[in-house]
Amino acid sequence: MIRHILALLPVFTLFSCDTSKNETSNLYDLVPEKSSYIIDSENISSFLNEIDRNTVLNNSDIFKNFDLQGVKESTSLFTPTNSLLYFIKKDSLYYNYVYLSKAKNDSLINSSSADFSVETITAKDFSYKKTVIGKSTFYSTKSNEVLIASNSLKLLEETANREQSEINKSENFKKAIAARSIGKSSLFIHHKASNHLIADWSVVDLEINNHTFSFNGIAITKNQSNQLLGIFQGVRHQKNELAKITPTSANGFYSFTYNDFSTLSKNLQDYRSDSSKVVKNTILSYTKEAGVILMGDATAIALTLVDPKLAMDDFPVKDELKTEFRGIPIYSTSEIDYVRSFKPLITAGSPKYYMLLEDFLVYSEKQETLKRIISSFQNNLTLDKNATFEKIQENLAEASSLLIVTRPQLSKAQIEKSLLLNKISPFGKLGKNYTLAATQFVSNDGFAHIHGIVLDDSDIKSEDNKELITTTLPIKVSGKTFILKNHHTKELEIAVQDEGNVLSLLDLDGKVLWKKKLPTKIIGKITQVDLFKNGNLQLAFTTLNKFHVLDRNGKEVKPFPLGFKDQITQPVAIFDYDNNRNFRFVIVQKNEVLMYDFKGKAVKGFDFNKASSEILTSPKHIRIKNKDYIVFPERSGKLNILSRQGKERIPVKEKFQFSENDWYENKNEFVSVSEDEKLIRVHQNGKISAKQYTTDGNLQIAANENTLVLLSENILTINSKEIPLDFGLYSSPKIFSVSGKNHISLADTQANKVYLFNEKGELAPNFPVYGNSLIGITNSKTRSKSFMLVLGESNEIISYEF
Repeated sequence: MIRHILALLPVFTLFSCDTSKNETSNLYDLVPEKSSYIIDSENISSFLNEIDRNTVLNNSDIFKNFDLQGVKESTSLFTPTNSLLYFIKKDSLYYNYVYLSKAKNDSLINSSSADFSVETITAKDFSYKKTVIGKSTFYSTKSNEVLIASNSLKLLEETANREQSEINKSENFKKAIAARSIGKSSLFIHHKASNHLIADWSVVDLEINNHTFSFNGIAITKNQSNQLLGIFQGVRHQKNELAKITPTSANGFYSFTYNDFSTLSKNLQDYRSDSSKVVKNTILSYTKEAGVILMGDATAIALTLVDPKLAMDDFPVKDELKTEFRGIPIYSTSEIDYVRSFKPLITAGSPKYYMLLEDFLVYSEKQETLKRIISSFQNNLTLDKNATFEKIQENLAEASSLLIVTRPQLSKAQIEKSLLLNKISPFGKLGKNYTLAATQFVSNDGFAHIHGIVLDDSDIKSEDNKELITTTLPIKVSGKTFILKNHHTKELEIAVQDEGNVLSLLDLDGKVLWKKKLPTKIIGKITQVDLFKNGNLQLAFTTLNKFHVLDRNGKEVKPFPLGFKDQITQPVAIFDYDNNRNFRFVIVQKNEVLMYDFKGKAVKGFDFNKASSEILTSPKHIRIKNKDYIVFPERSGKLNILSRQGKERIPVKEKFQFSENDWYENKNEFVSVSEDEKLIRVHQNGKISAKQYTTDGNLQIAANENTLVLLSENILTINSKEIPLDFGLYSSPKIFSVSGKNHISLADTQANKVYLFNEKGELAPNFPVYGNSLIGITNSKTRSKSFMLVLGESNEIISYEF
């Protein structure tokens, strides 16, 4: 955080009538107080070139009403030195300028421009030069060792003939002059003259580079009751916390803080010239911050509670519960007159709903706005966790009276509806070529510190994941949900089986593409196969007595389905030994193993028929060093490791207490965990090693060739790296290989959080995210992105891009 550099300026410096003695000190004697803006710089021409190079300022409308091109062309003809530039209103839109600098003569640097001419004119004892350069014309003269130039001959003559004794400066103007930093480029704003009555005078030092500009200074208040910043006089500022619930997708927010609402309320009453009695017995007495979150075409009003429990005990919820979203109740509002106490800082509008989100009471006209805030908060997609906002905070104080943060998406209507956004420049004129902007005021006795910064999109790149799509399915989800790919569009689709055993295929917009009634629930998962080797994908899965293969329109592919008299007891296993799409479909019926080809015919040459006891999991194909193995455990404790032909390839003599975990290949070995908490490794020579773990009896495993993942209670281990998680109820970890990278994911079903790690055990940026359970992780070739799909409340499917 900024170290309050300006706050450490001695108070006597701010309020001294004696200005600093430098080359520009007596130039201020020629500056009339009716000036709207003043620029003080060691090199005005260089300063204007910095503005040109800055990607934000160069594409903004901040200087639209100023003849900066004319100023640049005129000042480029003068020898660089400490100088002043002041602007006075020409009409309702535009400004004239006057340039002042110390000089021994009024000679000009020759210009190479073809359109360049200088003419010396004397009229009524006043001698001056008229210079034309390009499309600009300016006038210049020298008076008492001061070079004066202006685009207005009238202002030039007034300034040259002005006696220093004629300038009767106000105390606040003198304080502003004294507060500037010598050696820096400073901007003075006379708020009354510029029609922004937030204070009397402000002066800020400007730091400009190619992609960023920042400003620090003070605003000086004169008559507190009719100036915006006077509202915060006598009000002790607090830490701004509204960024904690502001979505990163929001257009911005503003918040103001206070230690005592009654003092703020009295100041607001004076500002409004409102004689009505201050209402004291409201929940506002338990607040320390209020503000507005700007989201697209919607807004939310937020109050930060000092002690939420105490506040809700004294003001219990009596309103109707309208809905509950992700565990957060949303109520209808019956009485919000107390929010109108913040006028004109907040224009309440007509909020119909509100919620309590941790320490924040949030109001809005739409339930959807509150739901978006909840979603972003639970997914850590809030500004306080945003990389750009963190960068901005380095230039801000942690606590302030008023903080305004905006994005370029801020609409003209949002600016016009807000007194703060409308009156405090430069939010309406920044243009679109920036990422985030912030201005902050820290109120003190008679003045306020100002800190601000604007960053453009090339200054810092955020790795935030975004909640791209939240699809609410039009049916009730029952059982598993599956991610599929459309082989025509290459986009993702979702298959869901409801309680009536109807299988539906949906696109990510929730549109039902087809439905098919199945005889029973699907056993295991749906796998997509390319039976005809033409790029068209089919859906393969088993129900209780049938093996199905459907085309993408939901039609059975001949000769399927295959019917069985006895029940199928494990999900279908699908082998593609040589990655040539010569698929083998393996059906398990208790202790029997049946293998079929893509024509639905029994595979000749597969000689395994029956196991000695019931088979516990689907057979698994594992390839190690160009050798194929078919692995499955039996209830008797026997582990079968067979060849393609169904012959025993590795004899395993030891019996195991098998758990529900699958068997995997890892480091050229077969690996799983047993019911008695052992990590078992079977070597290709049949040798067995076991490592004992002490857990609650629920040791879980996921593995592939190079990655081994274990979960024991709340300890996740990825390749020997232990990662303590919050205590909770976790799903089994899963490994997803997407675009050549391994991702490890699991869900805390108790806290509704889904985690994502890389194979180094590093948590992905902004995870965990909200979700009850993980559907899967895949990629989209059309978007070159990876996606995680999770289940939300009952029938909500959420897609995250990372």
